[in-house]
Amino acid sequence: MTERFDFNFELRDSLTARIGRKAEWPYSILVARDLLDLIHTQLGQPDMLRFLRCAEAASRAFKDPRNRASLYSDHLSQALARDFATEHDRRQDAVWNIFLAAHRITGQEQCDLLVGCAIEALQVDLALVP
Repeated sequence: MTERFDFNFELRDSLTARIGRKAEWPYSILVARDLLDLIHTQLGQPDMLRFLRCAEAASRAFKDPRNRASLYSDHLSQALARDFATEHDRRQDAVWNIFLAAHRITGQEQCDLLVGCAIEALQVDLALVP
């Protein structure tokens, strides 16, 4: 019997390990966590992991003062274009907008934390696959 992966549970577990009990989480994290769960529903595990890796790359580029693009969304678009160049579909447009909403709600630092926790949660799913 295989275990059913529950992204929302794994994300909550990862967030709890990093920032404490749910009652201690900033409200912005609660909202953004729900948005990430929606993204997971749209993309599924492998594509969401790729998307979040692009978000990590965008964050690193955004923080690098040598880069000319001034908006985080520009960096995210560039990272997604490199990774998903031949696979564009309407889901990616929806997910891009949902993720940017989460980013705006949380701010850069909390979004980076959330992305790290989401990647950690998705990697639990990879560990369950025989």
